[in-house]
Amino acid sequence: MKNNFYLFIIAFAMVTSSCKKQESSVKGEIKRDVELEGDHLAFKDYSTFVDYYKVVSGMDKSQRQQWEKSLNFTSMQTVYEHFNEELNELEKGSKENYFRGFSNLKEKYKGSLLFTEDSYRINNSGISEAILTSKNGFVKVGDDYLQFGEKGVTTYKEVSFQRAQQLSQSNLVSTESLELTAPQRNSFTSKLGEWHIINKERGRVLFRSKAYNLHSDALGYQSFAALEGRAEHLNIFGTWRGVGMALSLYRSPDPNRGYAPTVDITYQNLTNNLPRRESSGSIELKPNFFEGLSNVEHFDRVMCITRGLEVNPSAALSTVGGSGSQLLNYAVDAGSFSATDVYWKEVFVGKIKIGAMIQVGLPVIGNPAVSFDVFSIDGRSLVQNQ
Repeated sequence: MKNNFYLFIIAFAMVTSSCKKQESSVKGEIKRDVELEGDHLAFKDYSTFVDYYKVVSGMDKSQRQQWEKSLNFTSMQTVYEHFNEELNELEKGSKENYFRGFSNLKEKYKGSLLFTEDSYRINNSGISEAILTSKNGFVKVGDDYLQFGEKGVTTYKEVSFQRAQQLSQSNLVSTESLELTAPQRNSFTSKLGEWHIINKERGRVLFRSKAYNLHSDALGYQSFAALEGRAEHLNIFGTWRGVGMALSLYRSPDPNRGYAPTVDITYQNLTNNLPRRESSGSIELKPNFFEGLSNVEHFDRVMCITRGLEVNPSAALSTVGGSGSQLLNYAVDAGSFSATDVYWKEVFVGKIKIGAMIQVGLPVIGNPAVSFDVFSIDGRSLVQNQ
């Protein structure tokens, strides 16, 4: 019996030692993939950055906070949540205290948030980007510095971080040529549609479509498109604030008049390998595209991707401790080309009809949820890479 006990102790010690070595090895690998530099994250390369992009918004708030804490990092998304917490407290006070406090918050959070007279929004192109970027929107990928804003991403190549900050505050919006029509080698670019706003009583829902092009040495040219949305209500002080919403894709009850929601893509490549240098196609959205969006204030969901982005980002998943991905319920581009330098030039969302319901204010008696008539995302959501 004693011999068995000693054997157990020896075996346990060996397993523990092995686990510690493995954990140490994993931590070393993680450190090479992403680490904190100053107040921003630095990713090894563009493939690593996209792996994390695919994972982070699949995390719940607790997972994200633990991941940020492990890196001693504070994301723009966390800063945005701190603002909302402070504004929640102001709503409990008097009118005078609210407006005085709101004015102070505008000064405190400028840069991370954008303000109008009666509204505010996070100064980033999407949720995943806001989780990966600093309070000023910066992230380092390889040797490049990227700054994400509400209108898109700006890339600064072959400069120091201090110089990138200086350029971001000047009229020189990028160190890359503005005349390029395709993503450069090792780059991540976005083009965002205008916000499509649907108003009803004191509530409103806002949507926009977005297109992203990626090039990396590991993945080549890849693209994806996303739909971003948020719901707001006008509080008693006249400020538009985020509220929960539920969404569904509308399909005609008449099978003879029904249609499948699609995203129309125009492809282009850098050489003449395509028949006319440009080619077009449609990607049908999955019926469960809005699945899981039952009570969200803000969502940012990928609609369709190129085949090369189907790769499972296992390293990033193990790093953040998550099990989900932002790339859920997406359709895969069935386009097949012999060329390896094909990218998406245009993305048009013209056949999507949406049903929405929001909760205006607190869910109390006399303040019921508000349902919106079925509406379409139309031509105002055109996204073009040019």
